[in-house]
Amino acid sequence: MRRTPLYMVDEFYEGMDTENLFGKGVKPEDLTDYHLARALDKIALAGPQKVFSTLAMHAISYEKIPVKVLHNDTTSVSVYGDFKGEGSLNITYGYSKSKRPDLEQFLYGLSVTSDKIPVCADVKDGNTTPVFPAISI
Repeated sequence: MRRTPLYMVDEFYEGMDTENLFGKGVKPEDLTDYHLARALDKIALAGPQKVFSTLAMHAISYEKIPVKVLHNDTTSVSVYGDFKGEGSLNITYGYSKSKRPDLEQFLYGLSVTSDKIPVCADVKDGNTTPVFPAISI
């Protein structure tokens, strides 16, 4: 698997309205590689799924979007290559929705509101089915 490092983040945001994207007073030079790495470390410690669903639920509450029903779905994502020892996700063989039992896979699950606003997402090993956490609405 080819990995591409994240660097020169401040140059990426040059010419963009970073105050509109991130808040008043945020300039491109404030968005450094070091700050991005620290933020990603904190998200990893807190749990990416928990951070995402918390932000989504706060946005839904702030915008007063009615949520009566959540729709859940999962899909398998087939991959090529050797992924042994590539992290905590077990990319392996399982039931392939793409009818490709010859390829390894991982599973992706998503819960959305009736308005198609994502509320919860999860990635699981290739031979399991995601179980979505309970969400207070």
